[in-house]
Amino acid sequence: MNLGDDDDTVNVGALMPLTGGNVNSIGALLTVKGDAGNDTLYVSDAGDANANVGTLTATMLTGLGMTSGITFDTVETVSVALGNAPVGTQNTFNIQSTASGVTTVVNGGSGDEVFNVGNASNSLDQILGALVLNGYAPAASDALNIND
Repeated sequence: MNLGDDDDTVNVGALMPLTGGNVNSIGALLTVKGDAGNDTLYVSDAGDANANVGTLTATMLTGLGMTSGITFDTVETVSVALGNAPVGTQNTFNIQSTASGVTTVVNGGSGDEVFNVGNASNSLDQILGALVLNGYAPAASDALNIND
């Protein structure tokens, strides 16, 4: 998907742009190229009631029930909303890298989340853009692991 020269927002997840999206039905690789303008990729798995594992790099989002994931380039904002893991389980979200000049926002669901930040070499050197991690409810037990 090539977005062109204007400011664009791409909403990914069943029911988008309404709340409660789900990305489980994305059965093939989705590619988003922002081009010029101020472009936002918003991925919502907020309606998913299963515990999931997701991984984000500077150019790709995988897991969360998707078959192949989403690749992206030349977007200025990447926002991911996690689902609502059942009691006794958790979502695990790994942020291995972010692109310079890109704001990355990850919003936890109402269940427990584990956010892991850093690459496989236990380094933060590839976190180049702004990173915002938001837990959810006070009743949730969210954890942040920083690997450096």
